[in-house]
Amino acid sequence: MAWYKKDMKKCMKKYRKKYRKVLLCMLLCLLFLSAVPVVCCGMVYLLPGTETVYIDRIQALAKKDAAVVPGTSVWNGSIAAKAIDRLEAAMKLYEAGLVQMIIVSGDENEVAPMTQYLMKKGIPSEALASDAFGTDTYDTIVRVKEKFGELSYYFCTQELYSSRAGYLMERLGADGTVVCVDTMYYSNTGEQTVREFFAAVKAVFEPVVLRGKSKTSIKEKEFTEVEEPVENPHFVYEDELELPEDCRTVDINPNDGYDVRKAVAYARTYAFMHNPEYGQFEQNCTNFVSQCLVAGGIPMQGEPEISEKKRWNISGKETEWYSGSEECEGDGLTHYSMSRTFIQTDAFFRYFTEILGYSLTLYPNDYSGNLKCYEEMAAGDVLVLYNEDGTVAHLGLVSGIGDLNAYYCGNTAKRRDFSVFNISSKTYSTIGILHMSEKK
Repeated sequence: MAWYKKDMKKCMKKYRKKYRKVLLCMLLCLLFLSAVPVVCCGMVYLLPGTETVYIDRIQALAKKDAAVVPGTSVWNGSIAAKAIDRLEAAMKLYEAGLVQMIIVSGDENEVAPMTQYLMKKGIPSEALASDAFGTDTYDTIVRVKEKFGELSYYFCTQELYSSRAGYLMERLGADGTVVCVDTMYYSNTGEQTVREFFAAVKAVFEPVVLRGKSKTSIKEKEFTEVEEPVENPHFVYEDELELPEDCRTVDINPNDGYDVRKAVAYARTYAFMHNPEYGQFEQNCTNFVSQCLVAGGIPMQGEPEISEKKRWNISGKETEWYSGSEECEGDGLTHYSMSRTFIQTDAFFRYFTEILGYSLTLYPNDYSGNLKCYEEMAAGDVLVLYNEDGTVAHLGLVSGIGDLNAYYCGNTAKRRDFSVFNISSKTYSTIGILHMSEKK
């Protein structure tokens, strides 16, 4: 038995050494695999890419052949804020004579509504090109080069994606400049940040693995034909709207210091455009309503603190309600300062109901609820739309009362004198009214 125990000890010692080596190899492999994405991101963000500029400084830009707009933020034909910012930047470049053509790239669900948005805004179809197979930044750059050869262009995207776009253009030999189109504070979630991390890793490998060739060649799938605009039920254009004949804007309490007509006039003016004196947000409805109330004479509380370092300085003080802006010499951009109560829905309601004492009434979004709401609401009130779970989905400003109808203006989903009682009860189960002319 002694010899058996001795041999067992030798075997165990031998296998422990092997296990340690295997474990060490696995650990080293794990460290290597963990380090690769970090190194790739470092390459994208630290290595020099093509030039990056800001649309705010359009007066300093040189002429190029085209503006390229990569697809984003289009769902079932509805064009969201990020896509609109890219399109508007390309339009500014075209209207300033800095480019002769706009190329819209993305998947087939993105390019049609985005191209038609540009045509509805006055860009002629002969100045547009549409590529429904530039499904990512790499393919967009490669297919533009394959289609047009040595074309100089501005690549219109958000600052979050600018380093990756610049890196790819540099590696692919594109004559491009990244234009950061950011005009607003975007709701970049943790998921989007993680996605961009892995997209940066992908950007390092794509030019190497694909050897600078597109995943779908022009020979296989050509650019798509630019179609004439068709009616898009998901998007409302300003020039298609008229003031309803029965819409009456009456100030029911003209001596309360809140001028309803001025608030409504502001709402109608800026429902479809951005007032540069205020910051703009991807989810902008509360910010828009606050601006309308300021225009109507509701006084701000607190002092904006403009930061030279941060473009957006948001204060969390619940007792203050303000917004301000200033052009900073450091970067030549407009910097903004605002309280959370000015831009964030829950904080806004706490400020106006708990601190200032305005009353909020809720109504079910059905016939009887609409009738009760109609009897109690007034022009200049704040309209609140609720999800089924009781959370606030959207805000607007009541712009007028009609014949068994009421109208409102809103932002994010742009609305001007839109019927309150045409709002879907399936989407918004409850309507709220913050009574601005009837304090507690």
